[in-house]
Amino acid sequence: MSYNSDKERMQKDAQSYRNSVFSLIKITFIAFAAMLLIFCLTLGLSFAFGWGTKKPSGDDTPPKITQNFNLDGFEAFNGGVIGYIGDTPAFKKFVSVTDDTDEAPTISVLEHNEDINKEGTYTVKYVAEDASGNASYLTLKYVVKKQEYSYKTLMEQIALLAEDLGITKNMSKVEQVRKIYAYVNSRSTIYFTDESNIPNIDRSKWESDWLEEAVRGMETHEGDCYTYYSLSKAFFEYFGIENMGIKRAENYEGAEDDGTHFWSIVNVGSGGTDKWYYYDATRLSGYFNGDKSDNNACLITEAKLKSHRTSKGGDYFYKMTKAPGFPPIATEELE
Repeated sequence: MSYNSDKERMQKDAQSYRNSVFSLIKITFIAFAAMLLIFCLTLGLSFAFGWGTKKPSGDDTPPKITQNFNLDGFEAFNGGVIGYIGDTPAFKKFVSVTDDTDEAPTISVLEHNEDINKEGTYTVKYVAEDASGNASYLTLKYVVKKQEYSYKTLMEQIALLAEDLGITKNMSKVEQVRKIYAYVNSRSTIYFTDESNIPNIDRSKWESDWLEEAVRGMETHEGDCYTYYSLSKAFFEYFGIENMGIKRAENYEGAEDDGTHFWSIVNVGSGGTDKWYYYDATRLSGYFNGDKSDNNACLITEAKLKSHRTSKGGDYFYKMTKAPGFPPIATEELE
């Protein structure tokens, strides 16, 4: 083999080696660039969608959203809040959120109608989320009304009336409720006519229309169970007594022949201890515990409520369907 042939072969081998090295470098660079691109995309998507933010703590319990009932300047009812034209509601203050592991879960308003300066019922949707990514939801109604029946004005009237009746804020809740019952239940306060303004309004709005009925009852001194319920509620609101309205369940035998009935439960507990009792200031023709002289429904237990019989012996008068979250009723009789 000649010298030139060896030289050419060696040059070809060297060029082939250089090509192989270059190809390897090129493949390595492409692979590294692809991995870097995938990493960047994954990181970006993680920030965008919250991937990988869930803590490995095993926390899969969502936060708990609850409605607030003690609102400054607004009236709350079960499942909603009442405001007036011109009010500027802070929707987040209508609810509270707690979580079993996260001390500061977030609460956001997902949806509400911006045009709330017209009469109507609007929907407010909330979402609460904890640090582990668990979420829960709640929907409330926001009812906008005219100022002709102002909550503030009614509270001012109740304040004057309470002063005349000797019901003070330094009394115990039990004393306050009993004095409220005595006044509202009196024949001279509300003469029972089996008629309120209920026929003139949508019955589905009974939880929000109590204010008008309380005003009407104070002006006319007559009405039915809804009037007794509404005027009592006005006093409860003024004294800060937690309360919840109840509408008799429909489709019970006998109930359809006797219209609708409304009454309340009230919380007379103190020191962080709840004590819920039934309350109905309506002038009843029925009786409790088989005693036809006992028609007192002020702060009564579940057992006494269930013992009620109408004047004709019917047992449907206090039939109800308890909503989720209905508080337990105290079992001990009050002295």
